[in-house]
Amino acid sequence: MREIRDNRALSAMADGINPYAFCEDAEVKKERAFEQYLNTPENGIFSAPVTIDEFTRRRHSGARAVPLGRVREAIKNGSGRPLLPGSSIKGAIRTAVFYHYLTQHAQSAKVERIVQSQLQDSRPKKERFALPLIHEAFYCATQDLHSGKVKADDEKMDLFKLVRCTDGHTLGEEQALSLAKINIYLVEKKQSRDRSKSYFEATQQRQTSYAEIISPGTVIQAEIDFDIDFLVQLKPLLKNGAVESNGQLHWINIEEKVRQLFGIQLSELSPANKEQQKAKVIAHLYHCLKTLNQAQLQAHRQWLEHFEKNDNRDQYTSRIRAGFGPVFSRDDHKLMHLGYATGFDGMTGLFYFLADEKRKALFKQVMAKFDLGNKPGNKSKYVPNPDRFPKSKRLVELAEVIQPMGWVELFEEGEKMSALETATLSDAGLIGQQEEEPSTPVEPEYYDKPINYKKPPELDAVVTRAGRPNRVKVYVTPGYSPEMELMGYSNPMEEGKIIRVQTTFNKKKKLVQVAFRSFK
Repeated sequence: MREIRDNRALSAMADGINPYAFCEDAEVKKERAFEQYLNTPENGIFSAPVTIDEFTRRRHSGARAVPLGRVREAIKNGSGRPLLPGSSIKGAIRTAVFYHYLTQHAQSAKVERIVQSQLQDSRPKKERFALPLIHEAFYCATQDLHSGKVKADDEKMDLFKLVRCTDGHTLGEEQALSLAKINIYLVEKKQSRDRSKSYFEATQQRQTSYAEIISPGTVIQAEIDFDIDFLVQLKPLLKNGAVESNGQLHWINIEEKVRQLFGIQLSELSPANKEQQKAKVIAHLYHCLKTLNQAQLQAHRQWLEHFEKNDNRDQYTSRIRAGFGPVFSRDDHKLMHLGYATGFDGMTGLFYFLADEKRKALFKQVMAKFDLGNKPGNKSKYVPNPDRFPKSKRLVELAEVIQPMGWVELFEEGEKMSALETATLSDAGLIGQQEEEPSTPVEPEYYDKPINYKKPPELDAVVTRAGRPNRVKVYVTPGYSPEMELMGYSNPMEEGKIIRVQTTFNKKKKLVQVAFRSFK
């Protein structure tokens, strides 16, 4: 590895460091035995259904095995079930509260001074650039009474430590994880063949890896709490807005910070009403989440509108719009956006800067300083455009739609949870916009041509058992209609539903695997 300087060679080497590659080695030749070991239930090997995207399916049509590349794993507990870290939940809430602080309480002139000061740093670090703003929003100050020195970045003075979130665990016994392809979608500037002019085109940038995803509709249980007792105990110690101890003042301006961040008045808090005040804080956190999410979903709609204008052949737009359907229809609900592919606008105070021309110009300087939005490897002059930032979105291909990731609907304990509808092109109203005459009922049909295992056909199938995975009867020939588990579709289907499936046959023309392709 020290001698190799080519990234592709290093990548190939990394891909070869795994048990399967070892078993494939010409001197070992144990890949079939290894596959049998993996597929034997008694060995307890963790597995998850996989949605093979169309490009990969065509590329490896007829192959006995389809390489997926590296898989971005989900965090799991000791039982192999997905675990949502409490820090991720708390981080999403913190971003929402930060956005609330910026839009409702921050002094614009002070925010601009802080950002300008950071821009003047000759060697700034991108990951630390926003820290002074974070300190201004969440931290109380301390002061040494002897020297008069004020410290505003003490971690112990971070008021958001009062918010507590447990890890989230999936409920139910069904398979909660599946594997899916994640690609990047954006509008790209391209050159004509003779390079005489440029044009914009909505494109898909293919990514090499798959990812483990928590299946849509999965219920995750977690607890959000607030340490109201800390404030109850601190309140009697306050004098002139701070706590004096050992020649120092601590928690300076805590009364103002509590009001700005948590929506309660410290002067009204008492041991007798602390539970009511805590409930008020939790309701305020929900309100902050809703405000940020609505701004983010509006930005998603604008991004999709721009994408659609440049997707002339509708290669992706209808599928993306259908995938966003369940989220767009809930923009007035209690939502949370978190995890991988949340995006710059879901993890920062971006919308605050884009809402004002002066602040937008300031953010443009930040983009230029850190090359935000620039194409990797671009050697030509880069002119940042805050109005089209972020330009790209990571979306996941699931069945017939392309969906966003990480959107969660929140329900309080005891509240009735509404079922999540399956995102499909037809359900989103993207096919058949006009009323049509009733058609004859769709029926499954047998395949009427010889089977070519090297170019396996798409076939009709009928769902015989709903579940995760679903089970289907595949209409190959009148004398051969095997029942098999359906790959590539994580949610239970309606029994009797007729679908089209992509098939895999072995050399003896025996059907060995089927994956969802479309509804018939």
